[in-house]
Amino acid sequence: MITDGIIVKKYALALFNSTEQLSITNNVFAELNNLNSKTKQNKSVQKLLFNKYVPKKVKSVFFNTILNEIKVSDLLKNFIVILIQRKRLYLLSKIEKCLKDMIDNHNGIIKLKIKLANELDQDSADKIKEKLYKCLGYKKIKFDFIYDKSILGGMLIEKGSQMLDLSLLAKLKKIESIVKKI
Repeated sequence: MITDGIIVKKYALALFNSTEQLSITNNVFAELNNLNSKTKQNKSVQKLLFNKYVPKKVKSVFFNTILNEIKVSDLLKNFIVILIQRKRLYLLSKIEKCLKDMIDNHNGIIKLKIKLANELDQDSADKIKEKLYKCLGYKKIKFDFIYDKSILGGMLIEKGSQMLDLSLLAKLKKIESIVKKI
């Protein structure tokens, strides 16, 4: 069975390829972001649009009203129509996120999630960023600092599916496993 993640990637890739051919990727992403923001602002709109029991025709009419109000490209309008026809509109915000990741990847931007036990001051965060720029050799890095007391100290660095665990919790678990073997 195909999961939502696979479906999201396929739709995002189709939208990305279509926008790249026309050199309007950033514009369409901005439109999609604006559209998602508008729909998230109103809970009743969300219920109408993302309810699978609401007929496609009602969703189409309603969405056309929204799309005309915020003035989006024909390509995005057609994309939304396809999502409505295939009952995939509920994936719209996930498609937006996946599209953003594809744009970043295309532009050579990597994302690093850095999980820390405590919040850092700006100077410390800048030092970590500087060291990672030097170690990794990338010119464009997006840093996402996440704070999680459960790691006790140190940090976890994630890049996609790769992870470097420098946390105190991991070190303690390693020591625990060594002691158990004795």
